[in-house]
Amino acid sequence: MRLEPGQTIPSFVLKDLSGEVHSDKSMLGKIYMLSFYRYASCPFCNLRVNDLIALHQHLNLKDHFIGVFHSDEKDLIKYMEKQNLAFPICSDSSMKYYEKFGVENSKKAYLKGAIQIVKLFKAFSKGYYISKAQGPKATVPADFIISEEGKILEAYYGKDISDHMPLHLVESYFRKYP
Repeated sequence: MRLEPGQTIPSFVLKDLSGEVHSDKSMLGKIYMLSFYRYASCPFCNLRVNDLIALHQHLNLKDHFIGVFHSDEKDLIKYMEKQNLAFPICSDSSMKYYEKFGVENSKKAYLKGAIQIVKLFKAFSKGYYISKAQGPKATVPADFIISEEGKILEAYYGKDISDHMPLHLVESYFRKYP
C-alpha cells in the first residue's frame, strides 16, 4: 500500500556500508530523503545515485539522504565503490522495508523503463552497465522526503524502473539545509 504525505513513516533500522546504523528515530530533527532502488548494478539506479551525490555536494549537505537497495551488502560494496558516496547506502535484501513503504514491482513499469534509451545511454556513458540482477528486476524506485518530525512531506513512486522524484523538487527541499 502506497504511503501518502502527512503520514508518519514506518519505523526502520538500516545499516550502511560502513556499518553505521540509521533509523527513523536517529533521523528525527532533520529533514531527509529516503530512496528505494532496484539492485546494485542497475544502470538507472547508479545514475540516480550519481546525480544525488552531485546535488548533495552542491548543496553542502550532511546526512540528509539515505539510499536503500535490495541487493546484499557484498554486491552493494562491489558496485558502489565506483561512486564517490556522499551519503549512506544500505542493504535491505529481505525487502522488509520495501514492503513497509509500499515499493512496488511491475512488469509493465519494467518494460516501460527498459526502453528509456536516453537515460540508459547516459548511464552507460558514466560506466554503469547492466550486470547481474540480485532480487526482482521489476522493482520500481520510490523516494520519500521526510520532515523533522518523521512525517512524509513527499512520496514519489516511480512510473517505471528509471523514474525518480525530479531533482528540482528534491533540491527545493534541501536548498536551505546545510
